[in-house]
Amino acid sequence: MNNDKAKTILDSILESFKNGNIVNTVKKTVIRKKLNIPSAKWSFLNCLIVEHNCTVDPRGYRQWEEVNRHPMKGSRAFFIFAPVFRKVKPKTTENNIIEENENKEFVLKGFGFIPVFRYEDTEGEPLPPDQHAEPENFPPLFNIAEKIGLSVSYGRFFGECRGYYVDSLKSIVLATYDQDTFFHELAHAAHYKVMGKDIENRNKNQKEIVAELCSAVISEMYGFKKEKTSFDYITNYVKENGSKKDVYDACMSVIAEVGKVLDFIFDTQKQLQSI
Repeated sequence: MNNDKAKTILDSILESFKNGNIVNTVKKTVIRKKLNIPSAKWSFLNCLIVEHNCTVDPRGYRQWEEVNRHPMKGSRAFFIFAPVFRKVKPKTTENNIIEENENKEFVLKGFGFIPVFRYEDTEGEPLPPDQHAEPENFPPLFNIAEKIGLSVSYGRFFGECRGYYVDSLKSIVLATYDQDTFFHELAHAAHYKVMGKDIENRNKNQKEIVAELCSAVISEMYGFKKEKTSFDYITNYVKENGSKKDVYDACMSVIAEVGKVLDFIFDTQKQLQSI
């Protein structure tokens, strides 16, 4: 076993614990287990390595060849752990009887490494449509999506985000079962509804801050704590140095729209409850 390579891989995983990303990383591995892709059968540690490399569907060179894809020129592999077995002869007694529990042909010798390439770093034939993996229990307010004409699907997609909303398709796609991610994308859809054509005057940062503030409020109402994660998320969309004052000012600049979005969501909920 290459100890230096193993240490590098494990250090990157442990860094996720240190910076607080490990919870989201672990949650994202859940959906993979329900998908028809090779990594669905990998060990939990290898799944963490996959998430750390910001992908959903990595495969070895030959696995990509089997689906008529290949790594692009200049792309680099990352490594997952793989067990290494050694063939052994079973022990026998003086009467040539195989001893109990000693009839295995192979024993675990240790672990090696297998290079795999991210889907994002390959080219060739498109893969089959995403496999959907709906949760056993849908998040609160899920029925509002249907009420306002949205489709919501769960499955794999590629990139670092855990969900997205496409207004032209009136569609929410989720790659996590986290309620707060659904609340965030629902807020995006509601924001488009209440703003109408005026939404064109809002930049991406403003839209993201509105959606995340709404998600934080709804999460709090349903008992899902996420204050720190919301602050960190919004900080990423604040153009200044990310101080608390900058985040505060950015939030206050869109607070009126946050109120309108929340009113729209809960007014819709009341309508559904009255039916």
